[in-house]
Amino acid sequence: MGGSAYIYLNDPKDSSRIIHLLEGFKGVEEVISKSEAVRRFHLMPERIGDLMVLADSATVFGHLENGESEDLPATYRSHGSVYEAHMPLFVYNACKAPSLSYFMDNYKLASWLYSRLPKSKASSRIILAGHSQCVGNAGFLSKLVAVDRVLLFAGPQDYLAHFDHPAGWLSFKGKTPLSRYFSFLNLNDPFNVHNQLANDMKMMGMNKASTLHVWPRQAVEDHQHILVTDRSAVNGGDRIRRCSIRNMCGSGNIC
Repeated sequence: MGGSAYIYLNDPKDSSRIIHLLEGFKGVEEVISKSEAVRRFHLMPERIGDLMVLADSATVFGHLENGESEDLPATYRSHGSVYEAHMPLFVYNACKAPSLSYFMDNYKLASWLYSRLPKSKASSRIILAGHSQCVGNAGFLSKLVAVDRVLLFAGPQDYLAHFDHPAGWLSFKGKTPLSRYFSFLNLNDPFNVHNQLANDMKMMGMNKASTLHVWPRQAVEDHQHILVTDRSAVNGGDRIRRCSIRNMCGSGNIC
């Protein structure tokens, strides 16, 4: 569930009428056009609907099993709400850093950090990593700049269910070589591991899946770029504590 939703229109001429109808629903704070959503939130126009609906501070949108609404705990964490967009940022010991007003978007922070590195060393010193929804952020940024490694945990999630294929941007030619992408997936992931695998293959330029099943407390020293496990989430029981994955992080460990 999330604090925003996209509306796809069968006929663009219905836009004004649909906006009026949506604004009448309890919990809807604002309905904006595609162009306004792109301008305000730096979104890709080909990846969003004709309209974007924004929820108020007490509402999220999602699939309901029973009735027209349901109550959620106060600690529920959602995505895509304008009321969850502000996060703390600590800038420490950064010489000649821009004013704090510059860091209003994630990509501004990433681009500024990247620009601080010597151009000849930039690609050998940065590892981009993301989990779940953030895999898309890491993957997309790796298209724009060359980095040493791209680590994709439980994602990317950007699969076009209606068309039954990965989003087009995953195969865009980027500045990071395909050999530097690595993925770690859970075969029991409730968010459709088959779609995640298809997305990984598209991003890595693979025509056929080549995966390696990893196990708890067992070293991994192979060359596959997609690692999988079927272990359940950590709850004090069995867990993958440490896999020495040399080709994923160079000399580092994944814990």
